[in-house]
Amino acid sequence: MLKRFLITFLMLLLPIFSISAVIYYQSVNYNKLLLEKKSIANLNKQNEQIINEFTYILSDLTFLAEQRQLQVSLDKDNKEHWQILAEEYRLFITRKKLYDQIRFLNETGMEVVRVNFNTPVPSQKLQLQSKRYYFRDTFILGRGEIFVSPLDLNIEKGEIERPKKPVIRFGTPVFDSNGQKKGILLLNYLGSKLLKKWDHKGVNTSNHIVLLNAAGFWLKGIVPEDEWGFMYKDSNNRTFENRFPAEWQRIIQKQSDQFYTSNGLFTFITIYPLSESPKQGTQNYYWKMVSHASPQTLQAKSNQILRDMALPFIALIILMFIVSTFLTRIKIKHTEFLQNVIDSLDHPFHVINTNNYQIELANAATRALGIKPQVTCYALTHKRNEPCTGIKDPCPLKEVLKTKEPVMVEHLHFDKDGKPINVEVHGFPIHDSAGKINQMIEYALDITERKRAEKQLHKQNQELQVKNEQLDALASQLKVQQNKLYQINAAYQRFVPCEFLSLLEKQSILDVQLGNQIKKEMSILFCDIRDFTALSEKITPQDNFDFINAFLGRMAPIIDQHHGVIDKYIGDEIMALFPTHADDAVQAAINMLKALADYNLTRGRPERPKLKMGIGINTGLLMLGIVGGQNRMDGTVISDAVNLASRVEEMNKKYGTSLLITTETYQKLKEPSQYKIRLIDTVKVKGKSKVVTIYEVFDTDSPSMMANKSETLSDFKQGVMLYHKTALKKAKIFFERVLKINPDDKVAQIYLKRCDHFQKIGIPDDWAL
Repeated sequence: MLKRFLITFLMLLLPIFSISAVIYYQSVNYNKLLLEKKSIANLNKQNEQIINEFTYILSDLTFLAEQRQLQVSLDKDNKEHWQILAEEYRLFITRKKLYDQIRFLNETGMEVVRVNFNTPVPSQKLQLQSKRYYFRDTFILGRGEIFVSPLDLNIEKGEIERPKKPVIRFGTPVFDSNGQKKGILLLNYLGSKLLKKWDHKGVNTSNHIVLLNAAGFWLKGIVPEDEWGFMYKDSNNRTFENRFPAEWQRIIQKQSDQFYTSNGLFTFITIYPLSESPKQGTQNYYWKMVSHASPQTLQAKSNQILRDMALPFIALIILMFIVSTFLTRIKIKHTEFLQNVIDSLDHPFHVINTNNYQIELANAATRALGIKPQVTCYALTHKRNEPCTGIKDPCPLKEVLKTKEPVMVEHLHFDKDGKPINVEVHGFPIHDSAGKINQMIEYALDITERKRAEKQLHKQNQELQVKNEQLDALASQLKVQQNKLYQINAAYQRFVPCEFLSLLEKQSILDVQLGNQIKKEMSILFCDIRDFTALSEKITPQDNFDFINAFLGRMAPIIDQHHGVIDKYIGDEIMALFPTHADDAVQAAINMLKALADYNLTRGRPERPKLKMGIGINTGLLMLGIVGGQNRMDGTVISDAVNLASRVEEMNKKYGTSLLITTETYQKLKEPSQYKIRLIDTVKVKGKSKVVTIYEVFDTDSPSMMANKSETLSDFKQGVMLYHKTALKKAKIFFERVLKINPDDKVAQIYLKRCDHFQKIGIPDDWAL
């Protein structure tokens, strides 16, 4: 009884062990495959994050390099505009939270603007960086080209900054509106932002991902002390190669791969972080991203499977013990019980005779394929008349006989209706008492869905590659269009100044539409050459144009230097707007008169008479905008203040002055006392119902005339006030005093004649002043 029980029990236990081995082997392989795929997917995900991050950074750098305030600062080159640029950089870096530093370095390598995270650096703390590699490598680039430095730790004053601050420097050359290279723009990107975007471990808690440079040093490692070894003299041996020498040799030989060694599973890809920039700053620079599952991790997974199977297996053994007892008692053949066991499996399971390929024992899943007596495995699953041959579909039975070891192959089986099914076939040898393999257990796992997913993934990868190529082509086209647009804008600025567009809050001439307008207080300047008509009649038309262009070419830069915008040229006349301060308009007028005086030094001959110029300035609200039709538009200003400025300029002829301003302009001056100014008259201008008070600015008079006007300023002012109060007799006394000191004062002469005239004919009834 005991012997029969033991035989029955052992005969039942053998298939159970075989089935458990199949399940264990399949589970281990499945977990390994899952780990492999997830390792690859996790690396690809991190790679995509790096590419996206670099794309955003390059977009920010291009935006800042083309920023309007930078162009204005380059053209104006004064402290006020650089401070405005520094504030814009501070706001940009505060909002982005990606950058440690934004700098503009001029062509000598001197820092002009530097913002550290969110704090502009004072000018006295700016440094010369001409010897730094990033300045040299960036400054030699052309327009639109970008330099990207390697990822390393930031160094301040020759020491590694504490706490550690990984940075990547992005730079591009900067050009002014004339196309001259004026320096470089530099972004210090916080590398810690990039390194924090992924976990050290992948989807599996014990599967570590590290980032290495080309020399094998850790940029992001499992142990922080191992990182940045190439930056420290005492840590230059902390490399991936020293820890895994054989594995490192395999990693550096390929772009990507996955392999097993005695040290575990290694999955890696090569990242070229600089390939996204239009021009690399460092040649052959790349990173290696490595996912590592240690042998302990792999063994732990196998052990976990064993632990998970232990309880069911023990329970099954107990069950087998009970069943064996029961079968022994009722003398049930062990094959019947085994049949019940294998029928419980969801996948085809059968035993094959190694001599004739016939199926001797099969479960329900196998029988569902249409099994018949003495049917062979190849006829049942492959619908063919001979065993599988060839490399594509190797016969598992032949492999088992050849290796005498369990095997696993992928086949294409067919169900009862002839429908193809992708399967993973596992073969396990069964030995007789002499050790000869006379049977084989075959277990088939349906992997159709997995194959379909792999095919879909391959298709998606191909589609993604095509899209990447299309994006590269589109990027090239966009770059060409961007260059064309830049050239168009540069050409349009010669007709429509960028300052005019800025006042309309437009970035480009393409944004301007009919009806765009703003209302703003500005100072309006009119400038006119005296007796130009008589002069032009004496010279040829070509000489006329050459003369006007030479004159305007001297005056226009002065207006630009004082933040003015030339609205239009009217023959020899200039109309300019000053949207900032009235002082800008007055100072520009003074410098224009000084420039004319210098110009007259080259003249004075009969064929080149000296020139005289009159300038009038008024300040007030005006409407600035676009007028015209759909096919022809023009920028203009509409305001009574403009007409008044023109009338004031014409009054220079009457009073023999060079520069007159209105009360509105005088009251807007920050420090009127810094100019030589005297009250001239209160007059009624043509087209105006109210009287207008005008002042003379005589800073450009000859030294003697300026001294005389300053000395007689009090008497002149008193005389003008008495005159307008109709106290002509008293006023005459003060004007005579003025002319006694300054007999060439034409305005005082005019007032003296007026006093004599009105003393003779009397004060008119319509005396309005």
